[in-house]
Amino acid sequence: MKLKPSTYVFKKDDIEKMGLPSGNQLGLIADEVKKVFPELVKEAIQPAKYGADRTEVLEPEVKYESVNYIGLIPVLVAATQEQQKQIELQQAQLQNQQQQIEELKGMIKQLSMDKDIKTDLNSVSLEQNNPNPLDKFTTIRYSIPASSKNAKLLVSDVSGKKIKEMQLGSATRGSISFDATGLASGTYTYSIIVDGKLIQTKKMIVANTKDF
Repeated sequence: MKLKPSTYVFKKDDIEKMGLPSGNQLGLIADEVKKVFPELVKEAIQPAKYGADRTEVLEPEVKYESVNYIGLIPVLVAATQEQQKQIELQQAQLQNQQQQIEELKGMIKQLSMDKDIKTDLNSVSLEQNNPNPLDKFTTIRYSIPASSKNAKLLVSDVSGKKIKEMQLGSATRGSISFDATGLASGTYTYSIIVDGKLIQTKKMIVANTKDF
């Protein structure tokens, strides 16, 4: 970054004396390169020109500094490699940040869905069966959210053994008649399950007259 590419033209006298090209040139200034890479700048001498007798000096020698541009190639390669490492590191950081963003989006979406589900589940109600205690038949009233996909009523005994499972359909409010014929007297539970989540459980008592 300390090197400064420049445009320049050679002095007319140097063009004639040293056979340098004319017009605009693109390169580095030796004095500036020397401050960064002194080993790439060498002092050179343009020999003097003499007459036929080798005693008359037609053109004096010229001392100048030259830049070893070929020597800059390893520097440019190393710089490119370092730049590539930084690019790859930045890409990895960007990918990691993007992954974190996607995870945060997923969390926000899940929280929103959980909130909606919780709101819907709060609208579920399960009333006490009537009559209770019962002999044969009893009615159970309930309400479920309109968004529910699968709602059912599960009747179990005190040990947790399933006695009967009844689908509730798609209506948001309704009632179901439960036939306790054949059940022994005792305490049973009935639960409402919405989309795989057990929401509420209540107890009912079967008092079968034939058991007395």
